[in-house]
Amino acid sequence: YQYWIIDMFQRLKVNVHNSKGRMIIALNWDCTDQMFVSKALLDWAHDQSFDDAVVVIPERTPKKVSNLNIYGWLSEEQENLCAVRLNKVRRFDTWSAEKKSFLLNTNLFPIKTMINKNHCRIKVFYGNVPPFSTTMYGKKTCGGNSSNT
Repeated sequence: YQYWIIDMFQRLKVNVHNSKGRMIIALNWDCTDQMFVSKALLDWAHDQSFDDAVVVIPERTPKKVSNLNIYGWLSEEQENLCAVRLNKVRRFDTWSAEKKSFLLNTNLFPIKTMINKNHCRIKVFYGNVPPFSTTMYGKKTCGGNSSNT
């Protein structure tokens, strides 16, 4: 499983990245250690600049329809936001399949507190993504969405 998950994440990073977007990572299998799995997935999301992400994991249950646990992180609970790994992940809420509602009615995408990141490493993606422009023959600028002037 590990390799196809990594491949899927790489595809998300390149094709779907929106730093202001929200990401829901939903698993369709139960885990013995939900905190470990959710932390690993949220670490990856945070490292790839998907900062507004939650992980949804079904509870292990003999019932056909199970509850869904939702995990996330808050910026004010982290010791070092420059670190690649988050040090605290927590369960935000649980969706009750029986009641068809959240048990705590928590905001799954709370506004992250702005923290000074002056000394953090900056990630830059340099790729072949339009619109881009180049100079032709030292005179004209042309590109994906510009006219030749």
